[in-house]
Amino acid sequence: MPKNREQIWKNNVAFYSDEALREIVYESPNQYEKLMVSIATDELNRRCDTFSDITKDEYIDTTDVLNDDTIEESLDELIEEEFINEDNFISYGIINRIESKKAEDDYKENAPRPWVRYFARMTDYIIVTVLINLIFNNIIPDLHNSIHFIRYISLSMIAWVLVESVLMCTVGTTPGKWILKTKVRNHNNIKLGFKESIERAFLVFSLGCCFGVSFLDSIAMFISRHRLIKLGITQWDDRLNLHITHQKIGFIRILFFITIWIISILTIYINA
Repeated sequence: MPKNREQIWKNNVAFYSDEALREIVYESPNQYEKLMVSIATDELNRRCDTFSDITKDEYIDTTDVLNDDTIEESLDELIEEEFINEDNFISYGIINRIESKKAEDDYKENAPRPWVRYFARMTDYIIVTVLINLIFNNIIPDLHNSIHFIRYISLSMIAWVLVESVLMCTVGTTPGKWILKTKVRNHNNIKLGFKESIERAFLVFSLGCCFGVSFLDSIAMFISRHRLIKLGITQWDDRLNLHITHQKIGFIRILFFITIWIISILTIYINA
């Protein structure tokens, strides 16, 4: 087990909502490794220990105050608007509710999303495939025949390893990741260097896609997805100590995503 895994899990569960922690500890502990259950238990106990002794009536008052319009406001703003008294026990309840809301948002941002990651990568692959298709279609007229097509597909995937590495260490993202609002950062929460970028790209290509070998790549992706859901991190990100975050994908980006796929598929079909 990598030495940093325990620390990574501790950092991750700090952002989990109480509901997510209870699911790990009480509802389905058999689906997680013992270390993860232990870390989740410690975090849940820590949160319970920080609860203040607020009476039931005071907590009800706090709940009434914190509606959807005020939950995002800071404690100072709530005090200024005379929702609460600074010295009142209710203030501790307010703080707890605000922190819980923030923890819930952070959990959504850090929660594993295998399908989002899959489609982000497939979007990158289809874009580079179209570009290589347009370039080589004029050079090799029978590009889509026999051995030329196999070489073309292999070249597309190998080329993307290099292109992805350059993009990740310069702009910090790729077209697919940008569209689906997925970020990859190192342990210092900054964009990857070239060494980290090319190492990650190669590990994804080898461990996650099995070098693009038909049928085996599907098995590799299924294994990686299972690990991501169970442990919250892929093998390559675990090895390189990288952190993946997701933000809410708006309607415009989803429409843009669909448009890119339609155009790409039509382009390949027409050139074929």
